[in-house]
Amino acid sequence: MKNEEIPENPKAKGLLKAKETLDYLKMDDKERAEYESYQKSLHDQASAYESTYVIGSIEGAKKEKLEIAKNLLDVLDKETIALKTGLSLQEVTKLTTTRNE
Repeated sequence: MKNEEIPENPKAKGLLKAKETLDYLKMDDKERAEYESYQKSLHDQASAYESTYVIGSIEGAKKEKLEIAKNLLDVLDKETIALKTGLSLQEVTKLTTTRNE
C-alpha cells in the first residue's frame, strides 16, 4: 500500500471498502459526477423494482385474503376468519358491513 494501491483481492478485513473509497477519492470531478449519477440510477431502479413488484405482490396478497374472507363470511365467525386469513377483526367486520349494503 505504499503507492495508494490496494490489491484486487485483499485478504485483510475492511481493505475492499478502503479500496472503493480510495478509488472514489482519486476520481476527478467529472468522473465523480458520472459515478454518482450511475449510483443514483441504480438506486432509482431498485426503488422502481420494489414499488412495482414487492409492493404490488403485497397488495395482491391482501386482495386475495379479502376475497377468501368474503367467501367464508357465511360459513365461519368473524374471529376465526380473522385468525385464519391474517386480517384484523376490524377488516373482517368491515367486509360484513360492505357486503350488507
